[in-house]
Amino acid sequence: MSVGAGAATRPYLLHVPKQNNENLPLVMMLHGAGGTASGAAEHYGWREQADAGGFIVVFPQGLPFDLSRPANFRENPNVWDDFSGRMDKVKRPDDVTYLLAVLDDVASRCAVDRNRIYLTGFSNGASMTFRMGIERADTFAAIAPVSGHCWHKDISLKRPVPMLFIVGTADPLNPINGGMGADPWGARTLKPPYSDSVTAWRAAIGAADSPAPTHQAEGVTTTTYIGAGECPLIYLTIDGQGHEWPGHRRTLPRVLTGENRMTPDATAMIWNFFKDQSLSGPSAARSSLNGSTGR
Repeated sequence: MSVGAGAATRPYLLHVPKQNNENLPLVMMLHGAGGTASGAAEHYGWREQADAGGFIVVFPQGLPFDLSRPANFRENPNVWDDFSGRMDKVKRPDDVTYLLAVLDDVASRCAVDRNRIYLTGFSNGASMTFRMGIERADTFAAIAPVSGHCWHKDISLKRPVPMLFIVGTADPLNPINGGMGADPWGARTLKPPYSDSVTAWRAAIGAADSPAPTHQAEGVTTTTYIGAGECPLIYLTIDGQGHEWPGHRRTLPRVLTGENRMTPDATAMIWNFFKDQSLSGPSAARSSLNGSTGR
């Protein structure tokens, strides 16, 4: 599939579940830097989860950093403009416009439940997930970034957006407590602690500053905050997990991304979180996709 976004035409992959009922939920999955839509479709188990859960899943395609050259993982990786500032000096097509155009195109082909559109992503795709959740809080019923930072400094949401945030405690690219991270291209960059993203989102949804309930089991620590209108923020850390998608086969060598635990399954956890969230909930605004009120 492809959509026109500004002056460019960009592709995406679409998977519709076998049990194709009307008004299906939709999950959008954003690959990480250097990744592809096809790689995200192959590696993270979302097509199988969509068939089991009865929802549509869509895989958009990022663009190479240097648009004048073909994409290449080592020399010219695909990226998203995630508000980190890394793309500020490069004139690029608008990723926000593209992702919304993908949603519009899917809605023109399939019966989408506009109250149940969700967004998840990995690494740079996770940071883009944060950006879209902030800028289009009226479109996405919930978000689930995995192993990526929120780079927005000041967050103002049109509605409190539920979030499941999954990170590993042994991530060499984005150290959980901050510090120097080495990316697959050899660059070393000072990264903030993941708790900064949690604190920013907690404030944005109106959650209390007081300590939240924490649950620990089998190397997974889950901290839950509740914001305005019972909006949940769940921060989940996985002991020993590196910079890979938990529960599925690794995409890069261990020397670059660290360990990869096969449990828990991030894809299953994210869907279990998403399926209980809706724009029509008590804290929600109406969906504006394709001009619909979503009611």
